[in-house]
Amino acid sequence: MILKFLTTFWVVILVATGLFANDADTLEQRAFKDYEHMGHVFNSNKLLLGENVFNGSFGYLFAGVPVQAESGFVREYRHAAYFSLRARMFEEFFVQTSLFKDFNKDAVQIWTADFYYSIGRFNWRPNTFDYGYENYVNNKFTDNIQTLGDKFLQGFFFGSYKHSLPTKFMEAIRLDESTSLIFNWFLRYHINYLDEFEEIHGGIFDGKLITGVSCRFTVFKNFYLESAFYYYPEEHKKAPWDPDFTYGFGYFDWRAFRLSLTYGNWVVNRLPWNEKEIENYGFIDGEFRLSFNYAW
Repeated sequence: MILKFLTTFWVVILVATGLFANDADTLEQRAFKDYEHMGHVFNSNKLLLGENVFNGSFGYLFAGVPVQAESGFVREYRHAAYFSLRARMFEEFFVQTSLFKDFNKDAVQIWTADFYYSIGRFNWRPNTFDYGYENYVNNKFTDNIQTLGDKFLQGFFFGSYKHSLPTKFMEAIRLDESTSLIFNWFLRYHINYLDEFEEIHGGIFDGKLITGVSCRFTVFKNFYLESAFYYYPEEHKKAPWDPDFTYGFGYFDWRAFRLSLTYGNWVVNRLPWNEKEIENYGFIDGEFRLSFNYAW
């Protein structure tokens, strides 16, 4: 049924772009390696094909997940397919969501979710501000315990500022035109938050504040390294899965119709002098992702 629907959908798109395109809506033909959005695929601007309004990725992820057992923490392995969609509303304001289909139900923890979502101003350029709302809690399609509204308040409102280093320094380390080094200073506020017993705390003026800085270094040809450090002004509000630091690396090609292979470790990590409440969490528990980008 799904295959039939998708086939019919693309046939309609092909026919529509062929019937209604005119000279003003026809794009210059180009090689596949130069495709940037669906307009280039169909050589047309009709039906928003060349507007770059929608983009995202889909693919497969693999990660270890420490799960509590009678003998302590044991490692299950998460296998999941995912789909992400980013829609531009105006200027650089976007609505984003990611959907996950897990194939191992035993590999479920407080930081795994069926979907994420966010809304706000997101800008990749240095010397710019971002702000908005993001929700990466354990949202489930079917949840008999907490409502979507409960979990909305556990997401965070954020503000951040990006900057690069002086031009002379960047010129000294640049290997090619893709080389970049971006720092992002951020402030996050959760109105509500969970503790280690998964009980809800907080309020408008008693939520959880997090500050920190992240860094992304694109070394060469879309190969990158990244890391972030977090500070919790009220240490007692930090949950066992809240990280002191995160890190990642990989090959990420932001252009449409390209493959990316990335790794990210975004939870639990503790600095050596802090207690790690979740035993045996390590490198293997980060997410390896193979993804394919698209743009409409």
